[in-house]
Amino acid sequence: MGTGIGGAFVERGQIMLGSHNEAGHIGHMVCTDAVGVPCSCGATGHLEPIAAGPGIIERYIELGGDATLEDGTPIDGAEIDRRAARSDKNAIAAEARSGHAIGEVLGSVCNMLDPDCVILSGSVAQCGDAWRYAMQRGWHEAVMMPVSDTPIVSGELGGNAPLIGAAENAVNSAYAELS
Repeated sequence: MGTGIGGAFVERGQIMLGSHNEAGHIGHMVCTDAVGVPCSCGATGHLEPIAAGPGIIERYIELGGDATLEDGTPIDGAEIDRRAARSDKNAIAAEARSGHAIGEVLGSVCNMLDPDCVILSGSVAQCGDAWRYAMQRGWHEAVMMPVSDTPIVSGELGGNAPLIGAAENAVNSAYAELS
């Protein structure tokens, strides 16, 4: 989760691709927080436009937050997170919408797939308490009791995860068709 929101479902060491090689587009799942919000894919109501980094920044500015830093450079997600930690209400609200939406979608995914765990990585997953609290709230509102204890953990590869995954795939393809 960063500039966009992607995902993968790994079953017994294989990445499941689906019939159209499109499995894992979790950013294009519908969520209640995004009703009516247009997505880059042409649909509306998807997770990515409100929960990825650009959506957090856009929401922060919509709520009245500064679009630029004192030196004139555009505000970024890391600065919004710092402001949320300092109790900036606009920063907290922007991160909370993102976190709640992600939690809601992850709860729905777990209801359907019942995974061993959920691994979060990327810059958005590094947000602080406002984001995490809202993500947990969205999770608990959506997830069914039998899977509610599914661990949500932080990825260990940080920002290098996409690169490492691409390199691993080039060397040892682990893709499988989802039937």
